[in-house]
Amino acid sequence: MPISVNKINDILVATLDHAPKAKFTEVITRDFQFDVYKQWFKKESERISGGTKNIETVALRSNNAARLTTLFDEDSVSITDMFGTIEVPWAYADTHWAFDIREKFMNSGGKQIVDVIRTRRWDAIVSLAKLLEKLAWSIPDPSEEKAPFGIPYWIVKDEREGFYGIRPEGFTHVGSIDPVKEEGWRNWTAAYKDVSDDDLLEKMRRAYRHLQWAPPEMVDGLRHESHKNYRVYVNDETYGKLAKLQRNQRMDVGWDLYPVENEPTFRGHTIVYTKELDNDESCPVYLINHDVIGARVMKGDVFNETPPERLYNSHYAYAGWVNLTFAFFCTNRSRHAVIAKSIN
Repeated sequence: MPISVNKINDILVATLDHAPKAKFTEVITRDFQFDVYKQWFKKESERISGGTKNIETVALRSNNAARLTTLFDEDSVSITDMFGTIEVPWAYADTHWAFDIREKFMNSGGKQIVDVIRTRRWDAIVSLAKLLEKLAWSIPDPSEEKAPFGIPYWIVKDEREGFYGIRPEGFTHVGSIDPVKEEGWRNWTAAYKDVSDDDLLEKMRRAYRHLQWAPPEMVDGLRHESHKNYRVYVNDETYGKLAKLQRNQRMDVGWDLYPVENEPTFRGHTIVYTKELDNDESCPVYLINHDVIGARVMKGDVFNETPPERLYNSHYAYAGWVNLTFAFFCTNRSRHAVIAKSIN
């Protein structure tokens, strides 16, 4: 005999009342494979009130107004269109957990019922975290309307060294701005052959220097982003080689790869093994500043949990849902770099 509907409702209320409200960062904080997810979906993630897309105006060009003058020099005033507009549509995701009141565990006592329901709920939450981490490292097909724009969409590879990260294949714009025309809307790139001090590490040093270009600190409101949110992302192969380089050549590489808790860092910034990069044969090294790239979320639909309800097409089954409206968004591509193995 299936458990009564009234009893089910009592159990669900008791279970969810005592369960934490979808604190997603706590679910996966011990799993190093979710680093971007943890960086982007913190409590301080930018929350947008509404609209069909995310829009932001950014300065791409300089007016170059500074000049030398002489006494009684005539004024020369010009105005340049400095700005471009980033536009990124919303993406939508959900996850769910369910049960049928005729399942065996439903007649085995209150504690086991609560344990099973909680386990299924948390499994659903972790599945959403996995999806978001995977999407963060993905480029959608240009014709795809559902998928968000992940890191390789914003931070584009090129074998030339410099600000040559223009746009991913198949796209004419990045965030609705054409980087072919706008040189300020590009990321730093380089190519390497070996994980060595003279090759990869030297390319990382140069990239790091160029990523730190900043306006004078006396210009109020234009201070450079803090560097505490810089992180380096690599696959397992590259991580192992960097760790070995740090161990075997510590004096030669100086402070570039000094260890923290026996793990290598790059100039004090965490080097993160990223499982999603293991299938990339170019073994890319991403230098990312999370101050200017991350997730935006729709206010009111941030991991919004719907209480479990009876399914209309299966009267013995119940399901609960967790919903999210979000977008991956970058406001300054020139603060990032990607260094990948040369294919030649």
